[in-house]
This record gives sequence, structure tokens and C-alpha cells, in this order.
Amino acid sequence: MAILDNSKNKQSWKVALMRNLASDLINYEKLTLTLHRAKLLQSYMEKVITIAKQETLHAKRQVNNYIRDVKTNKNISVNKKLFTVLLLKFKNRQGGYTKILKLNNQRKGDNATLAIIQFS
Repeated sequence: MAILDNSKNKQSWKVALMRNLASDLINYEKLTLTLHRAKLLQSYMEKVITIAKQETLHAKRQVNNYIRDVKTNKNISVNKKLFTVLLLKFKNRQGGYTKILKLNNQRKGDNATLAIIQFS
């Protein structure tokens, strides 16, 4: 993944942000955030789910590098939810795992465009 490469000008805050947002999206299955972050998260999640669809031990270990392993609402780990619940939806799909819905309202303060990202 381009965002997690080991180059010299690696931005650790962006890596942490994407890991946290990806974990939250798996946990809640729907997030409201800015349009720019939603687009970044969409490409990030497409790559994570593509890796996870291999369903091998190596794929599980790779996915561990891209998401935080936290507990979900139902007290299971995010990784377990990804590999058991979400992959059943995407087993026969070749892409387009998430969708972005642009909201008409702007965020107060900085007037940023808001969007909802969710699994399709």
C-alpha cells in the first residue's frame, strides 16, 4: 500500500489515522467524516479487503498491519469481524466494497464538505 510504504518521508500520523478510521469503519460499518478523508479511506479499505479475501494465515497477518485490533460492540475483535462477517458479503465481488454518500451540509468552523462512507 502506498500509504504504508517505508520511505524516508513517511507520515506516521497519516498511517495512524488510516488504521483508526479503517478499524472504526469495520466496527460501526458507517462513518461520517470529510469528503477528502472518506476518499482516502475508501481506497485504503479496498486494498485491505482485497488482501483479506485470500483468507490465508499470511493475509490475516498482513491485515493486522493495516488495522488496529480492538474490540467491537459485540466484544469480538475487529479482525475476527472482518474475516467472519464482512467477507461473507464480498466473497463473489471483485471490488466496490465501500460507497461514499456526499452530504449537502458543510461542517461548521472550517466549511468542509461532509460525507458518509459505508460498506455497500
